[in-house]
Amino acid sequence: MDILQPQSKLNKTNPLSHKLQKLLSISLENEQTKEAFKELSTFYTDNTAVARRNLMNNIEQQEMLINNSFLNSLKKVNDEVVLLEKELNSMKSMFNEMENELSDKKNNMKHIIEQTNMLNKEKKQLELKKNISESFLSKFTLTEEEIQCLTVRGPLQKPFFDAMLHLQKIINDCQILLISNNQKAGLEIMDKMSTYQEKAFDNLFHWAQAETRIMTKENPEITSLFRDALVILRQRQVLFQLCMDEIAQIRREAIIKSFIDALTVGGPEGIPRPIEFFAHDPLRYIGDMLAWVHQTLASEREMLQGLFDVRGKKLENNENFATSNPGVDSENDFYDDAEKIFSIVPDNETIIQLLNKILEGTCRPLQVRIEQIFKTHNIGVVEIYKIYSLLQFYHNTIENVLGSEAFINVTLQKLIEKALEIFYNNLRIQGEQLLEYNEPISDDLQPSSILKEGILQLKDIMASYDTSLVSNNDKEAGFSEILSLLIDPIMQFVGLSSTNLNKYDSAIYMINSLTLLQTTLNQYSFTKKSAEKLNVEIGVYIDILIHEEYINILNQSGIEFIIHAAQTAIRDNKPLQSLQGMEIKNINEAMKKFDEFLCSVNLDLSRNLMALSQSDLAIEIGQKGISQFLKNYEELFNSQNKSPYIITPVISEPLPNPIVNPIINS
Repeated sequence: MDILQPQSKLNKTNPLSHKLQKLLSISLENEQTKEAFKELSTFYTDNTAVARRNLMNNIEQQEMLINNSFLNSLKKVNDEVVLLEKELNSMKSMFNEMENELSDKKNNMKHIIEQTNMLNKEKKQLELKKNISESFLSKFTLTEEEIQCLTVRGPLQKPFFDAMLHLQKIINDCQILLISNNQKAGLEIMDKMSTYQEKAFDNLFHWAQAETRIMTKENPEITSLFRDALVILRQRQVLFQLCMDEIAQIRREAIIKSFIDALTVGGPEGIPRPIEFFAHDPLRYIGDMLAWVHQTLASEREMLQGLFDVRGKKLENNENFATSNPGVDSENDFYDDAEKIFSIVPDNETIIQLLNKILEGTCRPLQVRIEQIFKTHNIGVVEIYKIYSLLQFYHNTIENVLGSEAFINVTLQKLIEKALEIFYNNLRIQGEQLLEYNEPISDDLQPSSILKEGILQLKDIMASYDTSLVSNNDKEAGFSEILSLLIDPIMQFVGLSSTNLNKYDSAIYMINSLTLLQTTLNQYSFTKKSAEKLNVEIGVYIDILIHEEYINILNQSGIEFIIHAAQTAIRDNKPLQSLQGMEIKNINEAMKKFDEFLCSVNLDLSRNLMALSQSDLAIEIGQKGISQFLKNYEELFNSQNKSPYIITPVISEPLPNPIVNPIINS
């Protein structure tokens, strides 16, 4: 420990040791150290003792060379900066000269600038006046192309209608000028535009008249240009009406030809067959003709609505166009612009007038053929009524479209009146024939075949009337006259038919006949009141049958004369024995017969009542007849106790108690 300690102190004070420690502490990974060694390698090539001794000198010499090089570079920079300074000073002097010169020029150009500003203001004012003039001219004048389209006669295209819209807009705008301070300009423009407008309307009218020739086809295709032409022509009612008359005449002739072809030729290759092929069947023949007229009315109405109801067509076209072409604007913008200038509304009155004139041509052929059917065919009551209902149906249907004053409706009204007249005449004749008809009544007392035929006819007529367009509230009143003409002969016939029968059979026959009639009337609401009225008459005959049943039971019982005599004695307050035939012997025989009747009585339905068509009614009548007999017997039994001085001396044996006796009680 003593030896090492001095050596440690030596190491701390030795310069060489200090340098070695410093060198050894240097990190070779340091970038600066690497760069230093790299630079050293450029001039320290030999690792000799001489080189190591001269290393410091060589480094200092190398440092001097670098400093000299740096100094030379700075000198060059300094020379360049000095030169730049000279150039800048030269430029500064030039700029000063230019500034002085510009200042002098500015003072000299001040007047020119002021004049230029004034000219710019005047230029803006002139440009504004120019724009106003151009706007005025574009708003109140037509272009050369538009004037050419409007004034030169020939086939019309869409540019013509666009020009017409522009022309009408100019005229409408002139109205504003006339109420302002520019009346002179307004009058001049109005006069010039009116000249163009008259020429344009003349060209449009002649073109529209030529276009009406397409209406000769059975199903004409209406072009959009023709529809546009009618929209504009509506501003000239005279020209518009002339076009309407032309359309009506052309369509009238086309419809007449189509109607005659449908009657005589039929469809292509004979399918469907000609309507006159079924002339042997009046109902179908007339129905086919009326159906053709109604179908034609619908197709013509649709065609005219497409011709005049432009707003509806536009909306429909736009919807279809937008559906098939999303994101693309419709080309049919004519009505959008026209709506702002013209009054475009669906003209229903014009459509109705045209339809009236178009269908007028069918009136004569239709009327002649139907009247010929009425004259040449022996039409039955039911069939003529069905024809009447058919005519009434089509009359009401067409009236809802054309009104009651239309030619076709006037014709149908005449045919309806004729059919109704024939129907009433046939009813009267049939009623007279029915009363003259003498058919014997069958043994079963059921309604006769002629009566069933008449009721079946009534049923067919009611069924036809039920399908008519008459409201439920008016059906009863509307059918009352017809029902009276149908029922009255039937009632008279039934009454006359039963005159040769006895009272009992007559009542059964009347009930069977009236019940059949009542059942038929109950099928429809508009005849139920008439059916209810028959209840009174049926009730009368039911009462007759009940009384006859009572008399029949009374005769079978054997005490008929006792009951009648007892009723007379009580009514007159006389003893029963004082009456003729009330001897004890007769009464005892009657009571024996009554005992036998009680033992052998049969309460089943009588053979006569079995002839009634309604078994429930027959049972009810039988029960009421028995009930009436029991009621009278009960009165006789009770009178034995209440008036003994009148009845008991004669009837010594007590009467069977109607309540206790099981036979009577049953």
